[in-house]
Amino acid sequence: MEVRTDVSVNAPGTWTTMQVKQGSFQDLHIDNDSNLWATAAEELGDSGPFNSIIYKVGTIQNDNVNPIQLIKEFEVYRAFRGYKVEGYLQGDQNLLPG
Repeated sequence: MEVRTDVSVNAPGTWTTMQVKQGSFQDLHIDNDSNLWATAAEELGDSGPFNSIIYKVGTIQNDNVNPIQLIKEFEVYRAFRGYKVEGYLQGDQNLLPG
């Protein structure tokens, strides 16, 4: 299996620093419809303040050459001001605040 390192993804939304926009994911999740979701979090210090988002990255396809189809423009699905989201919750999305 070939590992690609040439794919970059910038987190959408408004951030205090550019580190988040250019940083790594907190978590990736594939839902039952083959959608690929990500969480990104900003932490301005060890005790916060924190800001987080959940956003859709793309879809997973049955394609050995290009299995991840990235969305052209990411949009914030949920924003959490004052909270650090480190994982995506599978289940009833109505339970999420926002």
